[in-house]
Amino acid sequence: MAAYEEQEYNNPFSFRIWMKLFPFFKPYKKFFAITLGLNILLAGVDILVPLFQSYAIDTFIIPDRLDGLGVFTLVYISVIVAQTVCVYVSVHAATSIEMNVGKDLKRAQFKHLQTLSFSYYNTTPVGYIHARVMSDTLRIAGMIAWGLVDMFWALIYVVSVFVIMFMLNAQLAFIITMIVPCIALLTVYFQNRILKWNRKVRRINSQITSAYNEGITGVKTSKSMVIESDNEKRFFEKTSDMHQAAIRSAKLNAVYIPAILFFSSVASAVVLAKGGYMVQENIIKLGTLSVFISYAVVIFEPIQQLARLLAELISC
Repeated sequence: MAAYEEQEYNNPFSFRIWMKLFPFFKPYKKFFAITLGLNILLAGVDILVPLFQSYAIDTFIIPDRLDGLGVFTLVYISVIVAQTVCVYVSVHAATSIEMNVGKDLKRAQFKHLQTLSFSYYNTTPVGYIHARVMSDTLRIAGMIAWGLVDMFWALIYVVSVFVIMFMLNAQLAFIITMIVPCIALLTVYFQNRILKWNRKVRRINSQITSAYNEGITGVKTSKSMVIESDNEKRFFEKTSDMHQAAIRSAKLNAVYIPAILFFSSVASAVVLAKGGYMVQENIIKLGTLSVFISYAVVIFEPIQQLARLLAELISC
């Protein structure tokens, strides 16, 4: 079983490289437009839901009245139904982009492989080529179909939420804003390390696939030279390396996610304490406090998602 070391690519992120992929996405610009448009609507709905709750608290619950509740209920249900339809259509469009772009990338890579010299195939295992073609095309297509769209949604959501919070009450908004740098630093620290180990897992996985292929196609040679035990030993070394790398990545995730939840809980607790005092002093309404608590609980997820997707985009 010949050892093959994959070349490391550590070049900095370049838009020029991504622009080379533009011809693969251009035929599906209609799906991109649909997905982006619907994600703008979805971001708007996600932003409005806490405001709906605030209106219900201040208009119906606190005054203990039901006038207009029927109209409010119909509007709220209509928004939720519209959100459901938008999610369905958006997922369908994004899936179409992912599948079609992946198909076109695989076809282009297959044609390119036919033009390579014999020396390339003499030095590069077939299993490795197969693993990289399948995994890389899927990863790139998924990043374009889902990653960029999710980044677009997260950016709109985060900016809009902070604008609304500062419009409602700058003091409570500033409390939540103070936690954001902690989340950002934590995300950058952990995501870089998680991506490092995930890259190693993918690299070893391609080597394992290559070993599978060589083990099957070279079985006669292995038996004639009586090297089955050596091949098995090297194969188990590779699988052990992949196992350890996957566990290391999982351990980092196991620390990272609770840490994010901790800071989110701290922000919610501080907002609840300060906001509760402001409600008692009639500085803000109870509905406004509910908006801040809702935003404090969920605002860090899109920030975390935005940082993670940027890191993945750079690593692709």
